[in-house]
Order: sequence, then C-alpha cells, then structure tokens
Amino acid sequence: MKDTAFFVRPAKRVRLPVEYRPSTGKLVLFDDAANTRWGTPPAFPGGDAGLVSTVNDYFAFSQFILQRGRAGNRRLLSEHR
Repeated sequence: MKDTAFFVRPAKRVRLPVEYRPSTGKLVLFDDAANTRWGTPPAFPGGDAGLVSTVNDYFAFSQFILQRGRAGNRRLLSEHR
C-alpha cells in the first residue's frame, strides 16, 4: 500500500476530492486540496482511525483480509498456535 498514510504530502494533494457536507438544506464546502485537514501529520498517529488512502490501496487491504493474511504465497501474519 503505497498511497495510505496519516497525512497527504503536498505533491499528492491535487488528487484529493473536494468534500461537501449538508448544512441547513445546502451543501457547504468541508475540505479541499488547498485547505485540507489531511495536510499535516497528526500529533499522535492512532492505529484505530485517521488514515487517508486511495481506492486501490483499500482494495488491496480488503483482499488481504479476505485471504486471511496472505499476499500471494506469503503470509504477513503467522497463525496463532
């Protein structure tokens, strides 16, 4: 997974989509590449949330989970004994 991190480096920010949220019956700008909340590293990266990723990386992770920790012929995690 090459495009998954806790923040997006400046060179890759142009790839971020514009995000809108509903507010009083209208859509308002919530996040864009110029003023993204993903632009700086977090004070403390947590393993439970806060990652930003691409569809391709998310698909690769999902396939890894579906294959019970296998990537091709290799296992990343050993089975519990």
